[in-house]
Parts: sequence; C-alpha cells; structure tokens
Amino acid sequence: MLLALDAQDDISTAQLPAMYEALSELFGGWTAYDSDAKSVLRVPPKLINKFVKDFGPVKVRDASILASKLVSFCKSIEGEISIGSAATESVADDVTNIVGAPQIATMNIEAAKWILVGDRAEVKSQIAQVSILLDSIIRMASFSNLPEDHRMLTQLERAELIAILETALLVLKAPLLEIGLFSEAKKKLQLTGANNEKSSEEALVQLLKEAATALGDLISLMERR
Repeated sequence: MLLALDAQDDISTAQLPAMYEALSELFGGWTAYDSDAKSVLRVPPKLINKFVKDFGPVKVRDASILASKLVSFCKSIEGEISIGSAATESVADDVTNIVGAPQIATMNIEAAKWILVGDRAEVKSQIAQVSILLDSIIRMASFSNLPEDHRMLTQLERAELIAILETALLVLKAPLLEIGLFSEAKKKLQLTGANNEKSSEEALVQLLKEAATALGDLISLMERR
C-alpha cells in the first residue's frame, strides 16, 4: 500500500508501470529522454530518464509531479490520438497510488536562525514589500481563468507553493523572523519561476522572480549586523 509514503520517500519506478507506458507511447520509449518530452511536460530530463532508461528510484514528490503533468498532457491531447483517455486513467491511478490527495503532501524545513526585527526601518520596509508580493502570488496561484490542464502548476505544485508562502506571510508578521524558512521559500520561488519560463502565465512567473529577489534582499538585511 503506497498511500502512506511521504513526499521525500523513495519509490521504485517499477511500481509505476503506467508512467513508463505513457512516456513510451507519447514520446517513443527510451528516446523520450532525447525528445521534446522535457519541454512539453516541463520536468528535468533526468527525471524522465529514471522512467525510460535507468529505471532507478525516485522521490515520491518528483514521481507525483511527473504523473500529474502526464495526466494534464494526456487530457489536452485526448481525441487527437488514441492514447488520450486510456493513458489518463492509467497514469491517474499511479498518481493516486503514490500520493493520494495532493493537499496532504508534506515538506521538511529546518529552522536555521531566529532574528529580532526590532525598530530597523529598512527591514520593516522590506517586509512590507515581500508581504505584498507573496500575497499577490498566493491569490494568482489560487484563482485562474485557465482550465486545470492549461495551468502552469499542477494541483500538487500549487498546494506546496501556497503552503510555504502562507507560512512565510504569517512569520513576517511576527517580531522574530526565521532565516531557514525564508531561504526555503526563496528557493521554491526561484525553482518554480525557472521551471515555467515559457509559461503563458507570464504575470505569475514575473511575480515569482520579483518575490525571490525581494526575499533574498530581506535575508541580507536581517543578517546584517
């Protein structure tokens, strides 16, 4: 039973046969690694490689992201080629098996250093700027006029992004700020923006980049003696 696996646990790709079958049908078996699959699905080539060439262990989180993107892609081409509905159903079963409900995904963030805000005007000004950006991202990521299979983030990716940003917003209101949390939030913003450079949701991508920069500036101010 795989539902008990944590997002950071390893899982064998052999336990997820539908994903190999879908990648093979859509992008040509082991040649999927060299095809346009990585740009179409917006996932790292080495992750695709695990399913079509190396067949090695992957993180549950990474497998679920790939599975969700495969489901979205299959739905978008359903009716164009015969694999559509069958692949969607099979890969969706793999998604359910490895993660269950996306909203219960977990993240491990270690506290690094707590710093007192005090009366430092420049820090307070930067906190206000970061707060506005994070709130805008949360709103934009939560509500969109685009259909689910055309949105740049999967349901799991949105849940993780929103969770860490909402937590960061709460901490920004406190008299003590935590460096580790903000560093992880910055990484999440940078990675999400970089992985979706060519997305049609250009405004959201731009906000992700601006927020990552603003968070980096805040961390520098907090660590300045």
